[in-house]
Amino acid sequence: MSDLPDELWCTIFDYLDLVTLKDASLVCRRWADLTFSGKRMNRVALDGCFFPESNRNYRHVRLAYSLKTRFDDWCQVVRKYSPSIVTLEIEMCSFITSLELQTLLAHLPSLYHLTIRNGFKECTESIIPYELLPTLKYLSFDKNQDSSAAVRLCMAAPNLECLHMNCTAARELDVYRHFSGQLKLVYVAFLTPNFYNPFMELNFPCLEELSIYEMLDEPEYDLETSQEFFRRHTSLRRLSIKSHFIPNSLIQIITGYCDQLTHLSLNFRIPTRDGGTFGSLSQLTGLKYLKLEGYLESDIFQGCNAMHSLETIEVGEFHLFFPVELLHKLYTVAPRLTCLKYEPNWLPDTTDNDLVLRYIFSSFPKLTRLTLSEYPGMWRELDYLKFERYYIDKLRKLREFEVRCWSTKTCKIYKYFPRNNVRYLEIIGHDPLFYKHKVLPLHHNKLQRLILVPCDRNDSESSFEWVHRLLPKTRIYVRRSVWLENLHQACYGGLV
Repeated sequence: MSDLPDELWCTIFDYLDLVTLKDASLVCRRWADLTFSGKRMNRVALDGCFFPESNRNYRHVRLAYSLKTRFDDWCQVVRKYSPSIVTLEIEMCSFITSLELQTLLAHLPSLYHLTIRNGFKECTESIIPYELLPTLKYLSFDKNQDSSAAVRLCMAAPNLECLHMNCTAARELDVYRHFSGQLKLVYVAFLTPNFYNPFMELNFPCLEELSIYEMLDEPEYDLETSQEFFRRHTSLRRLSIKSHFIPNSLIQIITGYCDQLTHLSLNFRIPTRDGGTFGSLSQLTGLKYLKLEGYLESDIFQGCNAMHSLETIEVGEFHLFFPVELLHKLYTVAPRLTCLKYEPNWLPDTTDNDLVLRYIFSSFPKLTRLTLSEYPGMWRELDYLKFERYYIDKLRKLREFEVRCWSTKTCKIYKYFPRNNVRYLEIIGHDPLFYKHKVLPLHHNKLQRLILVPCDRNDSESSFEWVHRLLPKTRIYVRRSVWLENLHQACYGGLV
């Protein structure tokens, strides 16, 4: 085997998953050099909080603030990997100034993607122009970023193709206008009134993906302006809108003009008054992904014909009075559904939870991936033996199963799934008693990957070791909840 050329070993390593790739890198020095090289470095990211001694050419780097973080440490990481870095994500950036950010960026000649969260502070004492960033094409700010600081950085990137930024001031609108001829992806947030309609008057001839965040109490939709906007942008492939209220007429405009959409995500906090909100959705003959959030009515799909292209539906964080009626309509609308995510925030006390689960497992036989989230009373009245025998076994093609249960009283449902077909299982939300009850699906002999996301930071290592001993052939990952752990603990899979 030692006589095989490096090119052949690289081809073999391309087929390995990340964990197996890491194990292979420990075999010998030659494999250590080959496993994480070339395009395989796109599959890993470096968490800069660890300040490693690794000499690998990391392309994707994440810097996050912690109590032990110093700006000099960030500079050390960036300088060490500067020739290879193409993606940089900065979390908790509010403790550095624009001058310090300029210092970091000056060491990154090949930077392609920059994400800044919890925006940096503009240095008012001495404003020095940014050096040009000709390779930067993806720039993302969160909603907390100072407007003037964001605008200055944007203007230093003449070749931007993707921009994620607020539109809350005239100077930000001017930035979108300046780059309108070259932007392919736009993620825009409207936090103040008076800028939605002027933005919709712009023309983006290369636009392929658009995300609109608008949570104003009184949205100012000018339907004529919106109609003209979507008429000009028929090449849109992905569209996401988050708003307090999305009128039926706007949805009809979108489906009427943007018939090339493959991904559509809608989030609205005020339910529509008329039925058939998505009756025109069947005009999108190429739609593959649909995500709905907010206050949903059971008759929103009234008048919608079957969509044979629709493969994935995510219904999350929603309030609904008649869930079975909605599920029945989903079955009619998406007869070839393979991925379903069902995560209600609230259902009425009168909901027949047994009927809801039975309908999911019996009506979508082609599902390969399923996500269920617990809501009050979801598992309370469930006949567990019936669940095992008549529900989960109906999904013969199911391969990935993610379930979220938050209470120990209901976690006994775990021992009734997955069955023989499931290869990947993710369990989110449980306390240390979860392990003491020994309710994991131990009868399962084909489970390849198990992801555990505990709710309690006090889960002992011995608990996870116990799980590993009982499932020796299963790759087990423990992912800490972001809101419970420090950022360096929450970032899993970052350092390989």
